[in-house]
Amino acid sequence: MSVPLVDFLPPEHRERRSRRRVWMLRAGLSAALVVGMAFAALHVERKSRFLDGELARIREHYERSRTRIAQVEELDRQKEELARRLGILKEVIVQARGSLVLDAVGSSCPERACLTKVDLRVNAARAAPELDVTIEGRCPDHLDVANLLTALSKKPLLSNVSMVFSEDVDAAGREAAGQEKKFVITAKSPGLLSADLLGGAR
Repeated sequence: MSVPLVDFLPPEHRERRSRRRVWMLRAGLSAALVVGMAFAALHVERKSRFLDGELARIREHYERSRTRIAQVEELDRQKEELARRLGILKEVIVQARGSLVLDAVGSSCPERACLTKVDLRVNAARAAPELDVTIEGRCPDHLDVANLLTALSKKPLLSNVSMVFSEDVDAAGREAAGQEKKFVITAKSPGLLSADLLGGAR
């Protein structure tokens, strides 16, 4: 047989005890909330400092990259300007050498020979670029052709002087025995200028 428990405490005491429990619970929750907010604020501050550092490093890297890009663009501009000036220099040098070669060919031509064409072409495919010279003309006999070959071979500006062909032609240029001699001579004018200069800035 069970005996029911009887609370002999007055109602005012029970009410005060209940309010005290509620206050303690509220105080514990408030303290936990404050501690949690403090830890959250500390984490946010640390994260913010880390992000600020990363942002500063990114900005520094960006500034360095922008400076390098500007330097590369300036180098490209200077390269283009150098290529343009080298192109002009190439033309001047080729024209100057061409004038000297034409003068050498003209001064070597015998009185009875007539030059009909002198072709000058830059051969930049070789390690040392040079002028390819092709000389076409007519003369009364093969002796004049031989004299022209000998005179051209003595010119310091020319090398590899050789006869391509020499044949008899009439006034109209047709092959005819006993008429004028039509000839084609080739030569080289080496040492024009360096391959890098001819090819521009690489």
